[in-house]
Amino acid sequence: MMGMYIPICNKVENGLLAKFVASGIGSFIVVLLLISIVANFGIQLSKNAPFISLQFMRIIKIGDFLQCLEILWVIMSMGAGIMTVANLIWASSLGIAQITKADTYKPFILPVILISLPIHQFRQF
Repeated sequence: MMGMYIPICNKVENGLLAKFVASGIGSFIVVLLLISIVANFGIQLSKNAPFISLQFMRIIKIGDFLQCLEILWVIMSMGAGIMTVANLIWASSLGIAQITKADTYKPFILPVILISLPIHQFRQF
């Protein structure tokens, strides 16, 4: 996914800095989540349990009004997936538009979607 952002940046040094900062922030958040999960569940349970982040959300209770935080985790995960797909389609369309020297990237959005759907379906088999 990060390789799709290279066509966006006309100046390579700005693109590399942005990718480094984004990767660093994302890695920091993942490390914080992993540390909190291992601290609460232990190494053995964290290693063997499926969907450990969802189980971690089940034990968090905020007062009497927020008892079930699992739905927030599911909504955030679905939103992140949708944003990732939309971002990849946008970056692919923009990259193709820059390669073909088109004025706008909008005509390439539908073909990118139509090409990426069968690729995703065949990848699952």
